[in-house]
Amino acid sequence: MVLTTGCTGRTIKVDNPVFDNAPPRKSLVNSASSDRGVGMASLSDEGVQPVGFSPTSTAPMSATTIVALVNSRPVFLDDVAGDYRKLLESKSELTTDQRNYLLRQHLEKQLPDYVRQEVVVQTLRQKVPADRQKMITDSLEPMFQQITENIKAERELNSDQEFAELLASQGMTVARLRDQFVRVQMVNGYIATLANPPKSVDRTDMVKYYREHIDDYTTEEQVRVAEIIVRFDSHGGQTGASEVMQSVLKQLESGRSFGDVAEAFSDALSSEKKGDIGWIQQGSFADKELEQMLFQLPEGRMTRVLTREDRLELFYITSHRSRTTVAFEDLQKEIEKAILKEKAEAAKDRVIDDLMAKATVETMFDEGFRGHTQF
Repeated sequence: MVLTTGCTGRTIKVDNPVFDNAPPRKSLVNSASSDRGVGMASLSDEGVQPVGFSPTSTAPMSATTIVALVNSRPVFLDDVAGDYRKLLESKSELTTDQRNYLLRQHLEKQLPDYVRQEVVVQTLRQKVPADRQKMITDSLEPMFQQITENIKAERELNSDQEFAELLASQGMTVARLRDQFVRVQMVNGYIATLANPPKSVDRTDMVKYYREHIDDYTTEEQVRVAEIIVRFDSHGGQTGASEVMQSVLKQLESGRSFGDVAEAFSDALSSEKKGDIGWIQQGSFADKELEQMLFQLPEGRMTRVLTREDRLELFYITSHRSRTTVAFEDLQKEIEKAILKEKAEAAKDRVIDDLMAKATVETMFDEGFRGHTQF
């Protein structure tokens, strides 16, 4: 999806204590949208008729089908899956029942996260003054513009029109993309200010983390191998191939490098890289006998000539690395950062769980859910 391209790792940076140092945004696709209104009256004034979802209905799910109620405020289908709905509607071969089925499957995955986000949005709008919300929204515009420029560059788009057409092909508009981006950034920033995660980590915790993740910091024994392959069918049979291999050995004995000889004589594609076939880790070769032979050789040594059914082989150990583990002292900063990140995520989850516990939520997957007809 284009909507996540070039956007990873960006944070809110505004002169505002409520949203300072907000965390990186996550996916924008199907995860947020602008507030669609707080009640049916405003929607009816625009000539839009909201419809509560009914699992027994055979009518098509539409943009204004209510798929959840969060503190009695409706969440509409297009808030969660507007782009996906439009994509399905563009496929004329699908029946209404098939579209509804696919939408339900999609919503089963997307709706829980969206509802959690909606709970945060409602809290934010109650707690943060409107002028401060506007200031933050305005401050995010340069970041959004940079993201769109990055997307255009990565997709080799030459104009805003081409970018708009690309979004339209996914059921999206620039305005909706902007709304989603701002909403996600504000939600993440607000959660971060409430989370209050720890700022430091005990050495005991770091040592424990190191031991639990020791495999991540360990590099298994490896050998870097080069090869010379002489195929029978390339030299008129085994006799001809043997003569070529004899020439190979004489060249090596004279002091010529294995790489140069491989480039000159080998019939394998690796000859283009002077015979190099890269780093080999134990367990990666199907031929276990050959693998064992390679790992027993020190750097700078080669195997004997191996005769196969259709070729002759010769291998050379370019480099040999022993199994090594990075010392704890060299990883302390990295480990501390990893633990702080885990604790920060846990703290944010606790904030959301607390807000969810105080909220009233109904979704289309709850028994008896029909949405509301009046507000």
